[in-house]
Amino acid sequence: SVRLLTRWKTPSLLMKAEIYDAMYRMIFDYGWSWKLACGVLNRQYGTTYTVRELQRQYCRYRRT
Repeated sequence: SVRLLTRWKTPSLLMKAEIYDAMYRMIFDYGWSWKLACGVLNRQYGTTYTVRELQRQYCRYRRT
């Protein structure tokens, strides 16, 4: 069903926090490039983020 597909594609808030924490660690602690971190995160969490989307999400997450 459409609702099930939408729910599956939208990660939960807890999962988003996990992704952002991992992204922060990869970019700022390990010094990885955004492109490398994006590829690893997409494989690890089954997402399809682009580098630009991750950068925007990071800016939003940081402000809250």
